[in-house]
Amino acid sequence: MHVALLGGLVYLLCRVMLVAPRPAAWVGLIVVVIYGLAALPSAPVVRSVVLCALVALGILRRRSLDGVHLLALTALLMLLYQPLDLYNAGFQLSFGTVLGLMLFSTPLFHLLSRHKTGDEALMQGPGPTGWLGMLWHKLRQGLWQSLAAGLVAWLVSAPIICRHFDQLNPYAVVASLLMAIPVLGALIGGFAKVLLTLILPSLAPLWASLAAWPVALMRQSADGLARLPGSDLALPALPLWLMVFYYLLLSLPLFPWPPRWRPQWRRLGPALAGTTVLMLPLLGAVRAPAAGEARFTLLAVGAGQCALLETPSGKRFLFDAGSTSVPDAAWSVAVPFLRSRGIGRLDGVFVSHADADHTNALAGLSQWCDLGPIYINASFAADAQGDSRLRGLMQHLETMDRPPQVLSASSRLILDDQTTVHGLWPPGDKQARGRNDGSLVLRIECRGRSILLGADIQEAAHRQLLAGRPNLRADVLVAPHHGVALPSSAALLAAVDPAVVLCSNKRVLSRAQRRYDGLAGARLLYRTHQSGAITLRILSGGLMQIESFR
Repeated sequence: MHVALLGGLVYLLCRVMLVAPRPAAWVGLIVVVIYGLAALPSAPVVRSVVLCALVALGILRRRSLDGVHLLALTALLMLLYQPLDLYNAGFQLSFGTVLGLMLFSTPLFHLLSRHKTGDEALMQGPGPTGWLGMLWHKLRQGLWQSLAAGLVAWLVSAPIICRHFDQLNPYAVVASLLMAIPVLGALIGGFAKVLLTLILPSLAPLWASLAAWPVALMRQSADGLARLPGSDLALPALPLWLMVFYYLLLSLPLFPWPPRWRPQWRRLGPALAGTTVLMLPLLGAVRAPAAGEARFTLLAVGAGQCALLETPSGKRFLFDAGSTSVPDAAWSVAVPFLRSRGIGRLDGVFVSHADADHTNALAGLSQWCDLGPIYINASFAADAQGDSRLRGLMQHLETMDRPPQVLSASSRLILDDQTTVHGLWPPGDKQARGRNDGSLVLRIECRGRSILLGADIQEAAHRQLLAGRPNLRADVLVAPHHGVALPSSAALLAAVDPAVVLCSNKRVLSRAQRRYDGLAGARLLYRTHQSGAITLRILSGGLMQIESFR
């Protein structure tokens, strides 16, 4: 938008100063290219600069300008330079949305506003008279044109956004109209800052601070709209066949239908496509567990741990969320997975201990969704004081009047009528154990099956846990400390006696981890570096199924 606005403004100023079209096009082209070189390497700027340059070249060559042809030529040039851009979300959104606006915004404007053209306008009689009537007519036309453009842009871009980002904003059309004023103010402020800095460079800090005000207003407006209830619907990624079907419906008015069928298809195709978009939120329910089924998924976060439990009643609980090998595990792994499951909020988070590989994704997750109650071990609050992100998270929870709940070996939580969580470690005493040996060991029980999460307990905690002789028996074991073999690991495996062992680990195994694979014996052992995300399904009747991403 800002590139087109800059090029159009320069060209318009030249024409106002009675500069001929060709020299004005040269000036506009030079300004846009210089601006593009300064703003690189932004891909949207490159696309906009190429399109503006082609428009200018058309004027310079005295050729008639066809927007669709110019857009197609721009896309072709971009793909010749970088063919893989075809799969890029920004490329698809830029060209797809602009193409949709070119093809559909004017017909939709006529349909919504009942705008009369040609003979119909002549038969209707003279238009509004007087300055007040003309002003009202222009304002009404502008409103209908903006509404039509916003609706077309939303309808064209919604499936692409769902495909790439697993989300949908139902307020986007209205929000885009409300955001037009602060966005335009930010663009004008930015251009004014550049111009005034060229005139009076000594006052550049002042111009920058003045230009920052409309930008701050724009960001605050976007943040306020994003906080509206339901403004970010989490959806599973759309299948390719559904997207092809949708755009086929949307393009039905463009087909060369016989004259008697043309009016019906002009309305029916876009109407069916719009109905399809409105039904997209229903797809979120498709991914919920079937009746009587629970799902436990250990995500592939590399050197860290993050697991999601989906109970038969539809509740969702996270067990740890962190990684020291995957950059920004919240937004690169956890959030995309939750979106793919149609999950927009959590019913609780269990945090075994304060190490970064189990916690550093919590801050990002708390920005994206409501985490629900937080359950921690006894030493978490003290350990978090040395980590600014965890300290900020604790303060955030305190301001929400939702202080974390401390669990221990005597804790028992009922998640729903079929699912409970039992604390097995650490004991409730205040004995210092260190972060790893003081981490929470939990057993999930559902439909007669059990999953034991060993957190990061090591040798000392292994021996004390075995000496205390709690009921460690479980069908599935999430291996302690990412499947590292210790002298007591064989005894712990024998006490738990799992049918399945799950390990969350980075791509290269240590020697101790390879020894643990040998200790597992004939048990089914899955590691995330080989299998990707691992899902345990507990069906009605207690039947277990294991599914891996790879």
